Amino acid sequence: MRLAFGQILVLLVILAVIAAIIVGAIFGVIKLVKSTKRCEADRKEMLDLMRKQNRHGSE
Repeated sequence: MRLAFGQILVLLVILAVIAAIIVGAIFGVIKLVKSTKRCEADRKEMLDLMRKQNRHGSE
């Protein structure tokens, strides 16, 4: 079975598109995880600040 040059080109383009989609999805997930972790850290920092203010206010 011999593929013509055009068929090989089409297969390469399809593979490139699939690879781009996979890489994009991976980067999207990484960005989402980093953003979620940053929000969690910000939330914990805010809770700590609120606790400190409550302690100082009640003394």
